[in-house]
Amino acid sequence: MCKCRAHKKIINALLKICDLKIILCFYYFAGMKKWIFSLFILAALFLLTAYIFIPKEITVSSTVSMKANTRGILRCLQDSSKWEKLFGNPVSENVFERDNQIYKVNQKLFGGLEVLIKNKDSFVTSVIKPLSLKYDSAAINWST
Repeated sequence: MCKCRAHKKIINALLKICDLKIILCFYYFAGMKKWIFSLFILAALFLLTAYIFIPKEITVSSTVSMKANTRGILRCLQDSSKWEKLFGNPVSENVFERDNQIYKVNQKLFGGLEVLIKNKDSFVTSVIKPLSLKYDSAAINWST
């Protein structure tokens, strides 16, 4: 290794530059830590607000109007001989299958019908109710 002063000066200058780069890198990463911490807090707040504002169970509802009165719709819903037309092929008593979904009529309600809908790995209890709109028209509401 050469021991001349010129080379020593160059080597010392390079070491100082490397030390300066290490110090600058440290300050850069210290600043990055603040940004990363800020992004982490922002993501945590986003997840927390999503957890608060989205309910555990989501209610799905659909309403269709018909040219019939409420009593006629309710009679059709309560008549077990017409359930095959509504829900599909009968599997057993009060159980029907259509499009790989199973519909089971749990109970007849005073103003509607309670139906259990089963899919591959989930099930939902729903209610079908007729709603009166005018004298000769009504709507059917099916909600979970």
